Amino acid sequence: MDKKTSENNFWGDDGEGILKAKPAIEHAWAPERFMHLVSDPNNGPQYPMSDSLHFTCPVNQDVAREWLPDNLPPTDPALATVFMVDYPRTFFGLSYQEAGIFLHCMFEDREHMLTVWMTLNDDTPLILGREMSGLPKKIADFEIVLNAVNPRGKVMRRGYDVLEVVGSNPEPLTDGELWQLPTLNVLGVPGQEGKLLRGCASHRFHEGQKMDFEVTTGITDFDPLYKLEMPSTVRGEHMIIDAAVPGIAPRIDLPGGEVGTVSAEWVVANYPFRCF
Repeated sequence: MDKKTSENNFWGDDGEGILKAKPAIEHAWAPERFMHLVSDPNNGPQYPMSDSLHFTCPVNQDVAREWLPDNLPPTDPALATVFMVDYPRTFFGLSYQEAGIFLHCMFEDREHMLTVWMTLNDDTPLILGREMSGLPKKIADFEIVLNAVNPRGKVMRRGYDVLEVVGSNPEPLTDGELWQLPTLNVLGVPGQEGKLLRGCASHRFHEGQKMDFEVTTGITDFDPLYKLEMPSTVRGEHMIIDAAVPGIAPRIDLPGGEVGTVSAEWVVANYPFRCF
């Protein structure tokens, strides 16, 4: 599994090709502009050849309960799914890198994952993800080197090393997916109840490996992942997949969109974690 270079993005090096491929971008106030910008003329996967490091591990039960809304109790034992991913191409024409943490929780009597922390290094998917899907995205710096032997990734924010994952001891993997459960996000602002949104992503597996990961979290209150007390060594996966593939149903296919609310008190208490 060789690194897919992010320089080869969907529309041309450094995004210049998007100007030719999507002429609607030149018409600042045309209502068609947005749909042209986020449409894929080839009707392909939204995130083709996504190259990711991914694992699920136990975390501190009390912290999981504190970070989740009252109506989304953590699983027992409390679990988190962690990922770092390089998107060399996307349906909206840009490449970027991202890391996130989901806490596993119960909703409608089945297991889901709520996105509690997410960082990335491009403002377009940050804005789209926060405004449309309620993803708690924040800008960060990344060092990601993805190869078949010792892949690694590191997230840095506000002068701190926040999260580092280093892989070793690869074994062949024949199948896998990045988001193995339905995901929940909260869309809202302080002073109001939050809208609880659900999504179920389809995928196409290309290749992958099982790996040991060394996990390090920095001590910073901007991104206090250390409070989760994740284990320092876990078993996980290095995968290349297509995500959100037209014509392929998610493995767990539930109704998406708005599926409930969370309290206004949780929204205001959680908001600094989503912003700073």
